[in-house]
Amino acid sequence: MVPALPEDAQLAEAPLELYDVVEISVFDHPVASGRISIQDGLAVIGGVRTRHPDDADHLGAAVVAALADEAGVHGAGTLYTVLDPLDVAGYTAAGWTAVADVLRFSAPS
Repeated sequence: MVPALPEDAQLAEAPLELYDVVEISVFDHPVASGRISIQDGLAVIGGVRTRHPDDADHLGAAVVAALADEAGVHGAGTLYTVLDPLDVAGYTAAGWTAVADVLRFSAPS
């Protein structure tokens, strides 16, 4: 279930060729968005962004909920996402389970 949005907000979903997009706008200005790809009962969420960091808890959660609903509509029984380590606690508090650590290596510049 998608959390309640501000009174003047709109949630739009757009199916594209390789993934679907969810966007929340306020007075026709995008304030949050995210993407989902669904294949063979598995869904991956990515690119969840909010225009202002202060909106991440509420609008970011609304985007994730809408993407999760989309996954359910398409029969995906498993949902994955890659997070910044600072965001893991919020997701686990909402019922997600940490299943892996993802490492990054950047070549020296």
